[in-house]
Amino acid sequence: AITAWFEQLSVPSRDLYRRGLVHFARWLNDQEAIKLENPPEARAPERDAWEDDACTRAGQYLLAFEFHEAVHLVEAYLVDCLYEEPKLSRATVAGRLAALRWATKEARRQNLVAWDLQTARMPRPRKDRHGRLVERAGRDMRGPEPEEKQLLLKTAATQADPRVAVVMSMMLNEGYREHEVRGLNYEDLDLKKQGVWMVRKKRNEPELY
Repeated sequence: AITAWFEQLSVPSRDLYRRGLVHFARWLNDQEAIKLENPPEARAPERDAWEDDACTRAGQYLLAFEFHEAVHLVEAYLVDCLYEEPKLSRATVAGRLAALRWATKEARRQNLVAWDLQTARMPRPRKDRHGRLVERAGRDMRGPEPEEKQLLLKTAATQADPRVAVVMSMMLNEGYREHEVRGLNYEDLDLKKQGVWMVRKKRNEPELY
């Protein structure tokens, strides 16, 4: 359970990430993506158990997605955070995002997923000349729709060069960037460990993926 990961954190980090995951769980509940019971009163004895369950459900829901879909989900959450009433400060929104980055990084460290949100580029809030928030900002990270993705993969599998299907699968299923795939050489393959050694953005040393 994700709540077991909190034990390795300092008290301030644990409280920050716990609040962030609970907030994310509430948002997922509002979107009818998960179903949470009504929360007990703040100081009720069963409150901690409710928050543990909320964190676990939110984490399981997020980690079930592939990279691009997870980024799209978190982007939608972040945009909603910017419009939440009462208005959240930039520091609070950053804390919400930090909780999700930490959870995915830890899941990846434990080999539960092959991706994390540490290097994902999230939209930054922009304002117009009147100081009002622009409704949606930043780069569109959604990628193709599931039906489009399946069509691309199916088409790639029919190509004479089998490398086409491998490259498309790495980009669409694993979220690798074009320049990362383009920079791969045969010696980067590790057939024994069934992966590739790659230096990804903001990392200095090659890692096995």
